[in-house]
Amino acid sequence: MCGSKNTSLLFGGRPGLYGELTAYQNILYHAELRGLKAADAKAHIARYADLLDMSDILHRQVNEMSTGMRQKNGDRPRTHT
Repeated sequence: MCGSKNTSLLFGGRPGLYGELTAYQNILYHAELRGLKAADAKAHIARYADLLDMSDILHRQVNEMSTGMRQKNGDRPRTHT
């Protein structure tokens, strides 16, 4: 399924994250770019945050994260329709 909208890749450790936003805001932004309604995206984010044990970093600004933490955040499965 290469190239499908359900595929996310991370090359060179530089995920497409905006440093001034929180991890939550980045995920929500990218979900909305892919056409997911905000309410649905928020529900998915909450579900996956618990499932992937990332609730503790959701509201941290990306600029404040270590490189490894940014890579982990950028490499999380995206919310999909």
